[in-house]
This record gives sequence, C-alpha cells and structure tokens, in this order.
Amino acid sequence: MSNTPSNLFTQHRGAAGVEPPALAWRRLSVTPPGAAKPVLSDVSGEIARGCVMAFVGPNGAGKTTFFRALVGLARFQGEIDVHGKPWHTARWRVQMGFQPPAASFVGQTVEEELAVAIAARATHLGKPTPDKDALRREIRGWMQTVGLGVPPDRPVDALSGGEMAKLAVAGALASGADVLLMDETQAELDPDARSSMRALFRQLAQTGRTVLLVTHDMDDVLAADAVTVMKGGTMSEPMSPRAFFYGWDGHAPCDDLDLKPPYLVRAARHIREATGANFAPLTEQEFVEGWRRAVAGEIRDRRARSDAGSVEHLV
Repeated sequence: MSNTPSNLFTQHRGAAGVEPPALAWRRLSVTPPGAAKPVLSDVSGEIARGCVMAFVGPNGAGKTTFFRALVGLARFQGEIDVHGKPWHTARWRVQMGFQPPAASFVGQTVEEELAVAIAARATHLGKPTPDKDALRREIRGWMQTVGLGVPPDRPVDALSGGEMAKLAVAGALASGADVLLMDETQAELDPDARSSMRALFRQLAQTGRTVLLVTHDMDDVLAADAVTVMKGGTMSEPMSPRAFFYGWDGHAPCDDLDLKPPYLVRAARHIREATGANFAPLTEQEFVEGWRRAVAGEIRDRRARSDAGSVEHLV
C-alpha cells in the first residue's frame, strides 16, 4: 500500500478556484498513549471539504489513534493542516465523536450539552456567548439540523442510542467544527438509526462539512465518497467504494481484509459471474438497471443461439 497522497478525492472547486483541503497531513507518525513506538509511520494524505471518507482496516491498524492525533489526544510528529491553516491554530475546527457517544458529554441535559459547545465556539472566536433567547434559538436550530426531535430539557442519559449519536454530531457542529471524526459512533445503533445517520452525514457533506468515519459496517462504506485502508502502519490512497468492493482484474481490496460486502454487492457479483456483465452497482437503482441490462443481454444471446420465441416480457 502506498503512503503517498492522492488527488482523486482531494480537490473541491469553489467560486474562487480550488480550495485547500479540509485536512492535510504530511510525514505523519503517531504514537498511542503509553506506547513505545508509533502505530502509524510517515503517512501523508488529504481530504477535500465536503467529502465523506470511510477508514477501514483490521483492529490495531491505527484508525482510532489517527483520529485521536487529529484532535490532540495522541502524540504525533509531522504536519497537519486544517483548511490550509496550521493544526495548532485551527484544531478546534476538528471534533471527534466517541463510542459510546455519552462518554464525551459534559452537560446533564440536551440543552446544557449544546450550550457548552456554543460557549466553547464563542471562546475560540473571541466573541461573547449569545444571550438567553439567542442561545435557545440556536440550540433548537442545531437540534433541527441533525433531526433530534426531543425536548431540550431531556436528560442525556434518557436518550436512545440514536438520539445520543445525533446529539454528539449537533454538539460538534455547535462548537464550530466543520471536520467531524466519527469513531464507530454508530456501532450500537439499530439498522434504521444507522441509515438515518448515514443520511445525516451525506446532508452535512452537501453543506460543506467533512466527515471521517472509522467503521466496520460495509453499508457505511457503500454510502461514502471515498475509502482509505489502514493496515500494518500504512494508509492507502483513497479509492472509490466501487473500486473497494469490485476492484479490478477480479481483485477487490475488501476481500484482502476478509470483510463481507453488503448484500447488494454480493448479489451483483453473482450476476457478473453468471452473465459476464460489466455490472458494479452501489445503489438499488443501479442494481435494478444493471440487472435489467444483464438479463436482456443473456436473453439476446439465447435467442441468437436457439432462435427461440420472443421473451421480451421478461425485461
């Protein structure tokens, strides 16, 4: 695997031209707390603004350690830039969500948790904390942004797992962060809640935020813009989910990690093997359209061989 940066997913063009990446790291070596030697050594890369990137790899590969370095919780050597500015001046724009999310909460209620985040943002920006009315309006706004439909005075320990995950995201946004690190924050959510969180991450990316996910859920990877594999102290160049699941020349990177692809991908692979079709869907719509083309091609081949009657109704 390469330790060099890739420009496949790193450029975002705004009105004034190419913007600096949301995150860039160069010659980065990271050592976990209490460890004698680095887990990651001399890795470089960058991630564009408005990108959802999944980080996958075996346990112990350094995924969480990398995230902890980005927020100042692990020692590192090398350089990190946040939106083109040195890490030590802009690190507050990067926030990390932990598993379980409650581990990072400091407020006793939803309102208190978001008020603390808003006050922290005001401190970083050198501005006064909003007055009571403005604070309440902003808190309701962040709750609406993440779809957290509970009373603001709800105790945080009375929230469901999905509601806690949404509060963690709302708190990160309220703090002024626009680079969100989600370290298995969806791990204990039910399938519907996980799907809701994936939709939220996509929504945040569309508004220019950048989301990094450490995940073992391949449906999370399926919904990402890019995938980075971490293994043996290295960090691969980012690749598309399509390349990760389907690969090239019959070789898929996900197979190297013994990761089970989502059902949609597994079904598509069977169709590819059966028909020889160039068929690599990532969504249900792509799957249906590709399956239709594959079956239509098989029918044409059979008709050509046997001169059978019309079976156009099958497609």
